[in-house]
Amino acid sequence: QEQMIRNIQRLQHRSSHHHPAPHSGMTPRAGLVVWGVLVCLLVTSHADVGPEQRDAMLQLYEAWGRPSLSGWGSGLDICTNWDGVTCSSAPSSIIQLNLNGSGLVLPIPDIIGNLTSLSRLTLSHNMINGSIPEALTRLTGLVSLDLSHNVIIGTVP
Repeated sequence: QEQMIRNIQRLQHRSSHHHPAPHSGMTPRAGLVVWGVLVCLLVTSHADVGPEQRDAMLQLYEAWGRPSLSGWGSGLDICTNWDGVTCSSAPSSIIQLNLNGSGLVLPIPDIIGNLTSLSRLTLSHNMINGSIPEALTRLTGLVSLDLSHNVIIGTVP
């Protein structure tokens, strides 16, 4: 966002010193307004997830014993700042969770079933123990599940 602000300021500076071509019909100020609207649309198309998914992610973070993952547990935007999280845009939903080799050692929490937009879940190469929770059946859009190289027992629900 800071980079976008610098770019806008640079454009403002340029437009105050240069006049548009005679055939453009657009004043520098009008051009800046159009540019500002486009930037706002870009920023809002990458908004953070809704409160239900944010709560689920915070509970997941707590249930896994507050793992040392960049951005996790912070007040920062989940989609752009939490390692291993990929979101769709407009509206933002968590669609991928890749925590391969993240040092997770506790069982998979049931709250993971609240991330109903997940299409890919990768929890491989950790020390996750216990069984696979029934809550995973709520992830009806899940097309890829990787739980390899963990200490998981039981069957897939």
